[in-house]
Amino acid sequence: MLLALLLSLIWALQSVLWLRKSESESTADSASLSRIAVFTGASLAYVVTIPFIGYFTTTLVFIPAVSSALGYRKLRILLGAPIIFVLALYILFSLILQVQLPDEPLLQLIGIR
Repeated sequence: MLLALLLSLIWALQSVLWLRKSESESTADSASLSRIAVFTGASLAYVVTIPFIGYFTTTLVFIPAVSSALGYRKLRILLGAPIIFVLALYILFSLILQVQLPDEPLLQLIGIR
């Protein structure tokens, strides 16, 4: 997890430096820089919160939050896509491949699992 966090920070820094070195900084470049910052910050928060909340729960929150922050507005897709994605992952790993998945700490906390 620490390696992923470190590599994400390096990638984000390289992206910011590359954008700043470009000759003409227009509003499109400022918007791109803003989107990179939003995505990087959200990704770091995603990686950090997975051990505390759980992968599936965090993913259900992360995908619509980032999509919305980056400008996607169709509510049906914002809410439906993460649910379908998480269910597909659960079915694939838990039921088909029969891989023991880690417990969701948030669900344990409220007494579901």
